[in-house]
Amino acid sequence: MRKAVSLIVSLVLVLSLTAPAMAADPLTRLGFVRSVFGDVVSEQDAVIAAPFTDVNPQDALFVAAIVNAGIANGFGDGTFRPNASITSEQAVVMVIRYLTMGKGELELAMTTVPEDINVSGWALPYLAWAMENAVELVPSFDAGTRASSSLVELLRGMIPEMFTVENVLVNNGGHDIPAVVTMPTGAEGEMFPVVIMLHGTGSNKDEAGGGYLLLAPFLAKNGIGSIRFDFMGNGDSEADYIDYSFTTAVADANRMIEYAQELPNADPSAIGIMGWSQGGTIALLTAGVNDAVVSVVTWAGAPNLRYSSLFTEEGYAEALENGYSMLEFAWRDSLRLGLQWYEDVLNTDVLEVFSRSAAPVLAIIGGGDVVVEPETAGLIAGASSNEASEALVLEGVDHTFNIFSGDMTAFNRLSVLTLEWFADTLR
Repeated sequence: MRKAVSLIVSLVLVLSLTAPAMAADPLTRLGFVRSVFGDVVSEQDAVIAAPFTDVNPQDALFVAAIVNAGIANGFGDGTFRPNASITSEQAVVMVIRYLTMGKGELELAMTTVPEDINVSGWALPYLAWAMENAVELVPSFDAGTRASSSLVELLRGMIPEMFTVENVLVNNGGHDIPAVVTMPTGAEGEMFPVVIMLHGTGSNKDEAGGGYLLLAPFLAKNGIGSIRFDFMGNGDSEADYIDYSFTTAVADANRMIEYAQELPNADPSAIGIMGWSQGGTIALLTAGVNDAVVSVVTWAGAPNLRYSSLFTEEGYAEALENGYSMLEFAWRDSLRLGLQWYEDVLNTDVLEVFSRSAAPVLAIIGGGDVVVEPETAGLIAGASSNEASEALVLEGVDHTFNIFSGDMTAFNRLSVLTLEWFADTLR
């Protein structure tokens, strides 16, 4: 790592959280697809952004995913008309397209159209499907009427739940660990892999820019559960950060693995772990001491914090004298970094510990990372005892995988790579 990078400069982008985006009106075309399909369609499903001339860049990938899935179409003039009111007919047809996805083209023919239905010719096959499968939708086939809030609620309720989200508190000795469990829904008795997500310094379980908040449902939609949690003194944790160290962080990660294995729909033999920045450090250490971990992913993992901007001789001297040093941040309250953290950094060979693990690792880092040197990914993969381990450098990408840039292309690629890795190694 580059010692010259100050703590504020090197970490401010990593740990800031973006403000939540304003929700679109669910009675507009864009608002409707986000409201109804937002939990089942992900931006990561889009290969490239939709080429519509009237869609904002922040919505382009989601709209592309909706169009790629065959749920909605644009118009002949190259527009999507995101802010136009959605008609009852358009709304109902979009939901039927989703419900019949993967079942081929609807070939049902209408012989008689009810006199009180103002249906467009292109929508006739969908009306025929509704008359046979969802008669309650038939009155909503009206090309000239704007969709109502009650219709949107009805249609939203017809979309099968793909995953569940639960906030939990898990006790680990003298403190509770706040966590979010995101699990796919499936048939009775169906078991799913689970990935434990570890956040970086001073961040929280949702991670920089909401990165883990985005990744968790994406994994769940593809059959992989996750547990993300707050380390001591971060997020919703009521513990004091002075007690955070490699030792306590690994203990918390181990406790969450144990908790995951006890979930009724979790496959206890398919546990993965991942971490971002110092979260990657803890992921490597946990894998090295816990045989339950069968796959690892690091995002800008930092195995040698001794030469990072976090560890300074002044800070260590302060901790020796007072039991802690102060970590100052530009975006959050300061933290008391305990002496045990310094001792753990000095006395722990992270890569040697990780080398004891049989789990393969995918070490991903940005080629433009100025917090962790890009070469570090190769060191992580090289330390693995598993020949399937890989290192990947994403060129033109920073420590936050460009999540704050407004362009989600790199982060979406990162998410897909992570999904593919865990899908291959946990099943």
